[in-house]
Amino acid sequence: ADSSSLSFIKSVLTNSESKCFLFIGSYRNDQSSDGHPFAEFLSDISTRNIPVTKIALDNICRGDVNDLISDVICMPKSQTKSLSDIVYQKTGGNVLFVNQFLKSLYNEGLLQFSLDSDSWEWDIASIQMKTIPEDVVRLL
Repeated sequence: ADSSSLSFIKSVLTNSESKCFLFIGSYRNDQSSDGHPFAEFLSDISTRNIPVTKIALDNICRGDVNDLISDVICMPKSQTKSLSDIVYQKTGGNVLFVNQFLKSLYNEGLLQFSLDSDSWEWDIASIQMKTIPEDVVRLL
């Protein structure tokens, strides 16, 4: 968020008259170092005795990626394993990247629903050759 937005949120949080306000924010630890406006925001509201609950989310494991893909495309896990192995390899199990990668596979026709077979199909060779954008690789 920009500094003006953070300033506004801080003023609402620190206003003694606002008793019923819940603020939910998210950030990546690697992008919020000391001196970053959001890090300073968190530090400031913590010193004002405003309760802050932090929930750290890690990447999901290979099996969880398979569970996710199996659930999303309504196919048995044994049938989605080849796809989920590649998706895990390309995304490192980062849930946001898994989601975006699956969307890109669908948008590019590499993952598609077949009316003939009434199931999802994918092109393993093309997916394996698909490159991940450099900014995603850097974050992994």
